Amino acid sequence: MWRTRESNGDDVYDFKLWKEHSESGKILHYEDNLALMICFDFVNPFGKQSTTKYSVGVISMVILNLPKDIRYKKDNMFILGVVPGPKEPKLHLNGFANLLIEQLRQLEEGCFFDGIVVRAILFCVTGDIPALRKILAFAGFGTHKACSKCKKNCSHLQGWSGTLASTPRKEMELESASNYYANSVQNQEQDKLHIQKYFARYSPFYSLKYFNVLRQHTIDPMHNLFLGVTKAHFKYLLTILSEKKLKILDSRIELIQKHLPVGLGRLPTQIGKFYYSMKAEQFLNFALYISIVALQNLLPKKHYLCWYMLVFALRKFSSYQMNQKIAEEGHEAYIRYLDLFRDLAGVENITINFHLVLHLKELLLDFGPIHVFWCFSFERFFSFFFKKKCHVFFCFFFVFFVVDSFHSFFFLSFFLSFFLSLQ
Repeated sequence: MWRTRESNGDDVYDFKLWKEHSESGKILHYEDNLALMICFDFVNPFGKQSTTKYSVGVISMVILNLPKDIRYKKDNMFILGVVPGPKEPKLHLNGFANLLIEQLRQLEEGCFFDGIVVRAILFCVTGDIPALRKILAFAGFGTHKACSKCKKNCSHLQGWSGTLASTPRKEMELESASNYYANSVQNQEQDKLHIQKYFARYSPFYSLKYFNVLRQHTIDPMHNLFLGVTKAHFKYLLTILSEKKLKILDSRIELIQKHLPVGLGRLPTQIGKFYYSMKAEQFLNFALYISIVALQNLLPKKHYLCWYMLVFALRKFSSYQMNQKIAEEGHEAYIRYLDLFRDLAGVENITINFHLVLHLKELLLDFGPIHVFWCFSFERFFSFFFKKKCHVFFCFFFVFFVVDSFHSFFFLSFFLSFFLSLQ
């Protein structure tokens, strides 16, 4: 279906990576072959508000060949594996990743389905920063050179606040570091020294010859733009808004929301008090549709201008249709914003999320609009588990299969998929 659609820049098929994998002789050049996107995240099966501390890793998948209007429906999303809790693995997930890569190799070679041979490739891996670092065996984001796209060093005076993405990382360097780690690193001290120098541990993902680990992992816009940059900036604004102005802000938000579609959702009645519990979708709605009017004349001129520049960049990045001009306009606007925010708020208020946005333009040109690779749909898919009380299955299998985690990884996945099919 994607081969006959009109190219208008609103989906992955119109952009660099898909076109490269669709060239003559490549897997996607042939009609029946598939491209897969994987999302990995750690979730609390008892819900985010639960007092029970329990973290389970969930690897889910969608087929990018499906049209975008049905691609992210729960009936078309899959559970590939579950990493049992109650605690997250500390460094990497290679034990589970090896099982996943073994299956992906078989899919690359092809399997019979309804009398035809179907081949599939891993096209993209997405997720929030901590989860991606573990599934791909990268260094944690607390290291000095924690950016997975470039060699930016945050240990100097500017921290993460510089507006130039440093020397780009190279796939061959990461693969070489991965192989060196597998052959040479034997203890925790050697691991620490290796990570400080090379950033990447051993990962089985490098064994997929068609998969460029560096280029084909994303920076999730949901966590990065809205739960990262937007939330951090709004937290800073609360330090300069008086109680009186916060009440005015609340009343304006309430008035504006009466004229917005109900489907957009609603913000907390006291946003200054409850902003920390807002979801990414709420920060998106506040920034893009409400904040410019609601904050008018409540902030000092420079601070309002700074926020306005952020919203302008967010609107460009969030465009439903993407092209090089829009991506560059968003990137240039964000650079101007980051310079001004650094001057107003200081280096100490700029985290790694502010830096990672500098790499978003590359992702937009490779994958297309952010709705292609953000995690909103996957998060809703995970929440479906909680509503259906799937945590009963998580806990049951943790108790009975923890001694054999590799088998529980796929056994639990099968039962979850079966359970969902009954809903």
